[in-house]
Amino acid sequence: MELTNYSVNKLFPGTNRKYVIDYNNDIDINDKNNNIAIIADLISENSTVLDVGCSFGYLGKWLKKNKSCTVYGIDNNKEVLDFVKKEGYYEDVYLINLDDITFFNAEIINSIYTSEIERFNELPQIFDYIVVADVLEHLKTPQTSIVFFAEKLIIGSNLIISISNIANIDIIFNLIEGRFNYEEFGVLDNAHLRFFTKKSFAEWIESVDEYLKNINKEFKFDINFIGSTIYQSENVKEIISKNPIIYNLLKSSNPEIDILQNIFALTKIQKDDRVFGFSSFGKNFNAIENISQTLKVLVDFNEKSLKEIDHLQKIIKEKETIKVLFLSITHQIGHGVPVVIAQHADYFLKKGYTVYIGGPQGYNDFSYSGCNRVYLNNYLEAALFANKYGISCVIAHTPPFFSTLKHLSPAIKKVIFDYGEPPAELFPDYVERKLVLIEKKSCYDVADKIYTISNTIKTESEQDRAEVIKLGNNHLAVWNKDMYFLREKIRNEYGWKEKIIVLNVARFHSGERYYKGIDFYADVMKYIKSFNDSVVDNYIFVLCGKAFQSDILYVKDLSLQVIANVKDEELVELYAAADIFMNFSKWEGYNLGIAQALAFGLPIIASDISAHREFPIFVSNNIYKIREKFLDIVKGIKLDEVVNCERNPILFTWISHLQKFEKEIRILCR
Repeated sequence: MELTNYSVNKLFPGTNRKYVIDYNNDIDINDKNNNIAIIADLISENSTVLDVGCSFGYLGKWLKKNKSCTVYGIDNNKEVLDFVKKEGYYEDVYLINLDDITFFNAEIINSIYTSEIERFNELPQIFDYIVVADVLEHLKTPQTSIVFFAEKLIIGSNLIISISNIANIDIIFNLIEGRFNYEEFGVLDNAHLRFFTKKSFAEWIESVDEYLKNINKEFKFDINFIGSTIYQSENVKEIISKNPIIYNLLKSSNPEIDILQNIFALTKIQKDDRVFGFSSFGKNFNAIENISQTLKVLVDFNEKSLKEIDHLQKIIKEKETIKVLFLSITHQIGHGVPVVIAQHADYFLKKGYTVYIGGPQGYNDFSYSGCNRVYLNNYLEAALFANKYGISCVIAHTPPFFSTLKHLSPAIKKVIFDYGEPPAELFPDYVERKLVLIEKKSCYDVADKIYTISNTIKTESEQDRAEVIKLGNNHLAVWNKDMYFLREKIRNEYGWKEKIIVLNVARFHSGERYYKGIDFYADVMKYIKSFNDSVVDNYIFVLCGKAFQSDILYVKDLSLQVIANVKDEELVELYAAADIFMNFSKWEGYNLGIAQALAFGLPIIASDISAHREFPIFVSNNIYKIREKFLDIVKGIKLDEVVNCERNPILFTWISHLQKFEKEIRILCR
């Protein structure tokens, strides 16, 4: 069974199998590619929920059993509602055909459903959530239902909607082939009357808000994107396997083409309240223009040119220096990857290489003294540049440039330098991150060499042939006795005299706080301070990192002292002023903050993850053991002598790792 185009067009009423009960249809809350699981995970415990299109009550049963929710249901099939009543998990159910509600004057059409609609109308505003999963596509006037449901929703609560994505790649491919074939299920369900993309759905909700204004309603909607599910049909997989360039071209122009369903939360707000969500849906992919430009370049860069370049490269290789191209999506100061590239590039220059640094132009980029900086905005531009200008070796450091390796001339050596990717499950944009990981893994096969920054990342890569090139920290600021004056100065400026300062350095934007363990850091602070100890007021927990104003306000509410968006020299001052360093990231490939803390000789407490275990530090995820270690460290700190502390920096040098890396690249290219 395909969920997009079918082999033949089945646009006719099918069997009643949509209402055949599946007794094994339990919800797996960990399945992030299932719209019902995503919705169930979103709903808070002890909520009152309306399940529209409840069918046999799978969602309500799960919410009742696992989250103690009070659930009501609506469906237009009496048989399934009789079953739901018998099961007993729903508070009440209503037999309603949503198309029997008129849109213009909210009067009820005479039908068998009239009494049920009137009974539902008697309900007060009781719902914390109204779930409309894969229902609106079936309705003649879906806006009728939006208004109808919203009347029963508490202000500030959410209408959660799952909707099919008509812009799925399978639909696109089949339209090109002249097919638009309906099925009994999926995007082209033969009962579907309405079709949406992510952006067009948001635009439609804007028009619903305009309608609510025109009929003088006291409420409207704000919109937020919750997530999506992905799906590739067997037809699409076959096309990708035979013609990957077509798929990659479309994917680079519109990253949403693998989406099967989009999930939105419509928040009911007062009519005069400000909306924030609609602006995030305004992105224009310029897909047609991007495809046109790329195809023009590819046509111009024909097979004859590639053969000529291959021939010239063989001649040049014997006469010229090795030309190496480092690729990264960011070269901005403050990010870890450019720091590593700068170390590599400088060493390669000293060894006689011609070094090119490729990637988009950003704000406040590294200067990369002595290197040739080229602005390349995507992996195809990078491949064309490398092929045209006789690059000897391409070293890709970040997505999307791993995909460059698939489009290089055979004469060019292909290297992946892998920092790892955090588990997609730690982020709200799970689907997009999962697709990036899938694409990176597909690039391993074409790489001549794979290097990782740690044993942790080698294990995660599942590539036995990967080699570890570790990072150093001796390029960072290092504690010395001349910093005692700086330490005293900064502590006095912040009012930290005779205080114990705990420092955590991590980005804390909303999408990264969970992954960076910011809430656990706050929990550790609260737990340590919860004991009736006369000195707890002397403990100051500081969080330093990049953030927006909304993130700063959020963290301040956690009672942490926030110092955000500092310059490099200011960050060094904070390390000098600190007494203890803590970090509780849920994943890291290499923790630069810990590396800097070691260079300052700070005692460190960190989460027990694989990358942290590679440092000579204390690690634990047990809050009780963390407090014990903290108190053990504090015992050795005298508040009246806190400025004149002793520090023993721990340094890891770059040189041996740089020597190994350069030697292997030279052998590979010769």
